[in-house]
Amino acid sequence: MMGVAGVALLARPPAKPARGEQGPLLPRVQFLHALGASQQVLLADYFWLGTLQQIGIAMGADGYRDIFPYADLATDLDPQFKIVYRTAAVSLPFNYGRETWVNGELSTRLLRKGLRTFPGDFQFQFLLANNLMFLDHRYAEAADVVRDLSRQPSAPPYLSGLATRLYAQSGDFGAGVALAAALRDSAPDDETRAYFEHRILEIREEQVLQTIDAASTRFKSERGHVPSTVLELVSGGYLAAIPIDPLGGTLGFNRVGEAISSTSDKRLRLHQLNHEVNDSKP
Repeated sequence: MMGVAGVALLARPPAKPARGEQGPLLPRVQFLHALGASQQVLLADYFWLGTLQQIGIAMGADGYRDIFPYADLATDLDPQFKIVYRTAAVSLPFNYGRETWVNGELSTRLLRKGLRTFPGDFQFQFLLANNLMFLDHRYAEAADVVRDLSRQPSAPPYLSGLATRLYAQSGDFGAGVALAAALRDSAPDDETRAYFEHRILEIREEQVLQTIDAASTRFKSERGHVPSTVLELVSGGYLAAIPIDPLGGTLGFNRVGEAISSTSDKRLRLHQLNHEVNDSKP
């Protein structure tokens, strides 16, 4: 009877199920497992079609969130169904505008589930790093993933530089310097060694700039305006002394009140991702 029920289920296209508070009301995986191992792949195909159908009709955050139950069930039934993880994970996040994303946690959950079946998969790890960077702003975790990716033989050269940038943005300057130093010491040529030696100084400079930013934030909250110079932070007691820029520049503020060095008009932060990708060195 279970086999007949499975055939009957698969004989018609996926219909839109009833909804509960948490989304579509789909069969419990335990019930579907009871249909027998021979039916699992067919059932996974059925809910994969449901995943695609939901992607096609999704509108708004709730519509995209409803992709998850189908993909989760399909991959419970067939954990080797690789395309389901990837397609659903990419489709789930919804942007309300101004880079305000929702459903990222479900996308990340599906990718982590896929990585339990396909550990070390480059594409899954790259998508996970993307979620951690752009949706969750968990830069230290993203840096760990990107660092591991950069060590794979097929990794594009920019990933190692991106990992050091992410460590700096997360405030984990020690990890960033350690990674850059290891890359410098293992570099195959003088140009690459020089690149990572300079990156070490950039990370240390970013640490100085973040210290100034923190002092500037305290200054503004107490005095109601941003400081005009770094010296004003020293004279007000917010900094013990003007910090030394590891790259030898003059420290100040840009037009939006962010600490900056005369050595560059850009900070070592993720919003310079396109610049990082286009670097000729990793």
